[in-house]
Amino acid sequence: MKKWALWAAIAAAVLGLVSAALATFQRFRIYREGLEKPSFCAFSETVNCDTVNASSYSEFLGVPIAWWGVCFYAAIAGLALFAALSRKDKRATVSAAWFMSCGGIAYSAFLAYISFFVLRVLCVECMAMYLANILLFLFLFAALGIPVGSAARFVKDYALAVFGRRSNLGFSPAVVRHAVAVGAVFFVGWIAISQVQAKGGAGMSKTGLDEKVKAFSMQSLSEIEIDPEWPVWGNPDAAVTLVEFSEYQCPFCRMAAFNVKPYLNEFKGDIRYYFVNFPLDNSCNDDMERPMHPYACYAARAAYCAEKRGDFWAFHDDLFRSQAGMNEEKILGLAEKRGWDREDFLGCVNSPEADESVRRDIEAGRKIYITGTPTLYLNGRKLKYWRDSKYLQALVKQEIRKAKKQGR
Repeated sequence: MKKWALWAAIAAAVLGLVSAALATFQRFRIYREGLEKPSFCAFSETVNCDTVNASSYSEFLGVPIAWWGVCFYAAIAGLALFAALSRKDKRATVSAAWFMSCGGIAYSAFLAYISFFVLRVLCVECMAMYLANILLFLFLFAALGIPVGSAARFVKDYALAVFGRRSNLGFSPAVVRHAVAVGAVFFVGWIAISQVQAKGGAGMSKTGLDEKVKAFSMQSLSEIEIDPEWPVWGNPDAAVTLVEFSEYQCPFCRMAAFNVKPYLNEFKGDIRYYFVNFPLDNSCNDDMERPMHPYACYAARAAYCAEKRGDFWAFHDDLFRSQAGMNEEKILGLAEKRGWDREDFLGCVNSPEADESVRRDIEAGRKIYITGTPTLYLNGRKLKYWRDSKYLQALVKQEIRKAKKQGR
């Protein structure tokens, strides 16, 4: 065996372990805080670890996939370290680690497909793990000292030896021993992460989730007439419809802004998500006796003007980020940062068209008795637990399945 290759494999495993640990931390941070504050590796909409860590694909068996990655790299590092420090020939141990790396390569290919073609983003943390898996595969193979041309023969002989058949492998695979060792690492890892999730409130039983989903379906339907002028995110022709009545000075609306749409990214082709203004401000909402949020109507008209300039959703996010100390000057500053002419934008904000649009939104909410914000409806049923990402994603998946069965 080549010891240098084993030490190189250990270094690759450490790279993977650190990356997986960071991704695990990010998953828990997103669950606790939402996505208002981007992480260090959220560079843009297309290079964004947060999108991956917020998706339903980031969990397996109720545990962050990244944590399973931590266990995987810890197990391989342990096997490689044991072989590197041993005075005896540990080809069986190195072989076990190498075959694990083969599985890691295959799983990386699946995750890369999800990232690139389903979520349509690049994840820096994921790329680091892909690189670690490739390096593990190469270094562990190099440690075995097998010629590249004999790789197929080695795999065949190993398989024959595992099943007790005669082969030219030259050593006992000791599969059970290595499986027990690796299994112990994953079991300890599962116990540890379960304790962390229980203390942090990040876990939910499948029974509890199923009951909440069932309760959603038992609610009565509300007739919401979709206004084609409403800003829409996702697929405008999708059969699954999410409508949010919201306003820009409401603290809970700010939470919704950074806890709903980001969790729906994986369903972008199957859902249409409408934002409807319902400002709690008597300058445009006649049901309000006092200006609870004195700049909510102004912000709503500004968002209307941003929509007319083709930049609604980014402006929407910036308005919510500017919620503290919001005033007219602050809102106009967001427009100026985009290079829009101040006087032209101000003319739009104060125009009858902008005011009429906001009042139409309010009337749409009044028809279904909206009394507070944010209020969300998924396919006509009120979405109560929108802050729970697992619940939200489970509901959307259910509605997508229903729509496909109905041929919509």
